[in-house]
Amino acid sequence: MLALTDFPWGYLKKSKIAAPLLIFQQELDTLYHTIFQDRNLPDIIMKQIFCFLIIASGIHFNPLFAQKLPEEVPDYRSNRDNFSKVREKDVRADAATFTIAGITEMIGKEPLPKIPPKDFHVSQVEFENEDIYVKIHTRPFYKDSVKLMMYDDKYLLKINNKPFYGNYGSVPSRVISDITVVYKGDTIAIPPVAYQDIYDPVFSYRDKDGKQRSLNGVFFSRDGSRIYIYLHSRGQRSVYEVTWVIQNGQYLRRILDYDLNK
Repeated sequence: MLALTDFPWGYLKKSKIAAPLLIFQQELDTLYHTIFQDRNLPDIIMKQIFCFLIIASGIHFNPLFAQKLPEEVPDYRSNRDNFSKVREKDVRADAATFTIAGITEMIGKEPLPKIPPKDFHVSQVEFENEDIYVKIHTRPFYKDSVKLMMYDDKYLLKINNKPFYGNYGSVPSRVISDITVVYKGDTIAIPPVAYQDIYDPVFSYRDKDGKQRSLNGVFFSRDGSRIYIYLHSRGQRSVYEVTWVIQNGQYLRRILDYDLNK
């Protein structure tokens, strides 16, 4: 019998084998379901999962890797908001249950209560139940109204002298314009600095059957004190995820990891 703690998660994260976790809902859901339903799996089952990810990564993900930036292109993006930098123990433990960056710390943790998207399309995604309403809204990006810092006249590095997250290196087409959060009748403000550098979010994708799906969600801590608004986006160059954390009715911080496909 092989415990999940013996599964080579570190190797997965450092290799292209991690790709299916980021791209395909079916594979991600299968892996999560397996982990959450059976904490100790027979060795043969673990090997089958591992082999499946190897095969899937080779079949599906090569085109995305072909679009990575040349090594000589400078990267000004910060890692200060990465999952690995989170020091709040409760927040980190919660985020590990649903983020890709925290997957190696997910073992042994039960999934948090989740609200899936109520509606999503190219410009926005909405979540709603009897207690909460959340909307992430985007608008077109107008490049003529901002200052663009380019490299070799081909790769975009900064917008208005600040690094950005999304398809780094490419001029964006959309930007997050606002995030609305209403919890039990009270509006919770998310400051623009928490999202104004997030570009080209992709709120959904089509599975192999052509059905529109989304990896995004609103999660709740078990003690009810924290709300996590989770955005998972994959673009032509980069897969990134952002979690906006609300604690005791106020915005606390964000957790942002990018280039999860590399």
